[in-house]
Amino acid sequence: MKIEVPARLSGKEKKAMQKLVEQLHDNHFEETARMKKQADKFYERKKKLESDG
Repeated sequence: MKIEVPARLSGKEKKAMQKLVEQLHDNHFEETARMKKQADKFYERKKKLESDG
């Protein structure tokens, strides 16, 4: 994955970008949410195995 970060933005453009970022939430990133859910399940199972063993 390659992410390009905007450079040399005007003040107006920076404000517009900040406004957009403030409106984003976790539910806008489905793949990230899916990965986090899988990781949470993995660590729950790991913790249970470690406490049972």
